[in-house]
Amino acid sequence: MNKLISDINPYTFTGSAILIGFLLVNELPASEQSSVGNWLQLVGLVMQTYASQVDIYQGTDDKCDSREDVSDLESLKNAIDIIKKKLDDVECSCSEDDVKS
Repeated sequence: MNKLISDINPYTFTGSAILIGFLLVNELPASEQSSVGNWLQLVGLVMQTYASQVDIYQGTDDKCDSREDVSDLESLKNAIDIIKKKLDDVECSCSEDDVKS
């Protein structure tokens, strides 16, 4: 199975999922579409969780770089501060409008 999946072109692999999805949409009522869709998502999440845990357990998770994590965290904190300031500005302008009316 490993060889089969790795030999498929990414566009073909994605396209096959799209085709299967559209075929199922035509054949199933909405309630069944939702149920089957949720089931497929759960299967995918189980596979992702398992693969991620295998990487961590085997020490092969090269995505973890604490320097990048700190940089990402700082970027997120800065973005949150900017959003807070903009929300404060909006709240101030709304309260000024209330006073005028």
